[in-house]
Amino acid sequence: MVAPTAPAKTDSLQPWEWWVSYLRALGGAWSRLDTSFQQPILPGWSFAGVVVNENNSSDPAMEHVIASRQSYGKQIGRMMDVVAELSKLSSVDRNAPPFKEFFEVVGDIEKIKREAADARFEKTLLDLEALKEGDQKKFEQCLQRVAALR
Repeated sequence: MVAPTAPAKTDSLQPWEWWVSYLRALGGAWSRLDTSFQQPILPGWSFAGVVVNENNSSDPAMEHVIASRQSYGKQIGRMMDVVAELSKLSSVDRNAPPFKEFFEVVGDIEKIKREAADARFEKTLLDLEALKEGDQKKFEQCLQRVAALR
């Protein structure tokens, strides 16, 4: 029997790919190993189209844990709040290009939040109208809860 040889170039292969190549080199049933289904053990994950993996993060698993508890949006929002407050306390020219653009983004985000709140309110009104038609007693209870907000 001839000793199997390892695949020639392995520096660009993932560990499991190296083993598949090695097993194929053994011959026999291993040479026909089906690798059409491939799923990484710790796949990269994405946020808003940005893939987080070992190529762009020193610890993608940790980033996943952090983002699952404190979203990137929340993290960035808090930083934007701090920058806005600090700019009020300083003598910075809010019309200077970086600050002007920053505050335009802040304004756009506030507008988006107001529009989303308006849309949620309209949806709530539709839900209440449907509730009024389907369950008058529950509808009255909801109205009392809303009145209690005053």
